Amino acid sequence: MNRRDRWKAVCEKWIRRIDPTFTEPVYLLSARQATGVVEMSEICGLTGLGMAGDVRTALERRHEWRGPGFAAVIDLERISRTVELIGVALHEYTHYVESTAAAIPLATSMGRAAYHAVLSKPRDDESMPIRPSSTKRPWDQHGPAFIHLAIHAEHRAWRAGCRAVLADWTYYELPSGWRWRGALGDEPARLAKLPMIEVAKHPWTDTYKQFSDEAVRTAEQSFTERNEP
Repeated sequence: MNRRDRWKAVCEKWIRRIDPTFTEPVYLLSARQATGVVEMSEICGLTGLGMAGDVRTALERRHEWRGPGFAAVIDLERISRTVELIGVALHEYTHYVESTAAAIPLATSMGRAAYHAVLSKPRDDESMPIRPSSTKRPWDQHGPAFIHLAIHAEHRAWRAGCRAVLADWTYYELPSGWRWRGALGDEPARLAKLPMIEVAKHPWTDTYKQFSDEAVRTAEQSFTERNEP
């Protein structure tokens, strides 16, 4: 691996550190390496269930394609410190885990082989770059289900010696991280050995559900008041 790509090994190490049971390939591309494939705009990272297929052609040109797995594009120009880079990589991996858990019924109905074939299929039209999806509300893609997983990922990274922060939740107009961690209590420690996909399926405690419902309700009210005609 050349020096310019060492960041990928660092990020992959921490992804596998917080989720040792994840054995599929990890594909990380810089925004520059994904030029023409992904169009980054005011974000540090981008992923999706089908991202491996979306960047498959670029990976094959680099002789890096090893089958379906987790893929993300990260804009290195927006990141100055290694711990921030790890935080972005774990943030994108958390999105992937959340989406994978949500897609389990579809994967089951299709069958594993067919499901992975669809996700790893190269895009038919590569002339149009992928753009981040727009959201109506700031927290639409970073709500309680995502935060639940992200706090678990943070806890595992912190326990292993990396103080990565996956997000400033106030950016999404939600309460700050220490309040979400308080609502989760000792759950991240208790479930620290579970695969992240199992954490995604784990029932929320009453405390976390009540806190998250109130957090979203407050954010909804504020958002509505600001955007009233």
